[in-house]
Amino acid sequence: MITFQVPKEITPLPSDFSEVDERALRSRLTAAPEEFVDEAVAVAAYAAALMRESGALYAGVLLAHTEDGAPRPTLSQLIVDSHPLISTTRPDLPFTLRMLREQHPDGHIQPVGTPLGDGFLVLADIPAEDAASGAVLRAAAVHVPLPNSQVVLSLTIATPMVDDLPLHAAILAAVVDTLAVDDPERSARRSHIQSALDGAIQEKQ
Repeated sequence: MITFQVPKEITPLPSDFSEVDERALRSRLTAAPEEFVDEAVAVAAYAAALMRESGALYAGVLLAHTEDGAPRPTLSQLIVDSHPLISTTRPDLPFTLRMLREQHPDGHIQPVGTPLGDGFLVLADIPAEDAASGAVLRAAAVHVPLPNSQVVLSLTIATPMVDDLPLHAAILAAVVDTLAVDDPERSARRSHIQSALDGAIQEKQ
């Protein structure tokens, strides 16, 4: 069984996101601008829908403030999913890299270590819920092949506030570092995901 921990800034979402959940989310943001609150609700509802449709392991919405000279609210969605493979090919690193290059031909992809073994860091823009508007979410994702389970584990954090990706990527790095399995030797490994994220983001900007 794979486990992970999320910081208190991330609110877990039910797959059946309802008006009750929306009101609870809005009640946490009474001091935020109305436009931000509406966007937070939209991102939360979208993340919950993704979890419902894909059977994701976890969905949450991150509500935080930037740490620059004029702090302002910022948000993102976190999705943790495992992708079972129909192919009989074991999802080793070369197989996973080919899959990611097909999915993100314009994305930045680089190897990265995690507590579950080697995987890949991907930085890419993905369409927002209203793809017709041309809006995108800027995403950082870590994909780890698990050959013994015939799945690829994916942790993706995505924000409509594209300039804030470094802040959200740091949260993703913290979550990745808590990944654990029953094997204590592999669980003891610590990832170098933060340094990889910093270098990749700097290169992309």
